[in-house]
Amino acid sequence: MTDGICIPDNSDEPLGRIEDALPKVIAAEKIEKKIQKAVKSGTVKRGSREDELEEALKTAVINENEAELVKAAIAIRKEVVRVDDFPKDKWRRNR
Repeated sequence: MTDGICIPDNSDEPLGRIEDALPKVIAAEKIEKKIQKAVKSGTVKRGSREDELEEALKTAVINENEAELVKAAIAIRKEVVRVDDFPKDKWRRNR
């Protein structure tokens, strides 16, 4: 997506954050598929991504290194898609 354009070195910049996220998400992909397979088979209880990750670690579906890769991918995904959050009545109060 960003081939041929200027990429900031700083991951505090939105585009820099996206570039930082891609290799982390790719590295976690196979591990996340392993977890989903364990969920489908019943080895790991269905839950939030974080809960499934912890359960997969406890049941030795994945090891600690794999868990850390997935945790990093989950965190960076949340950071990349994070938007400003306002209370529901924010715009009504200003009227």
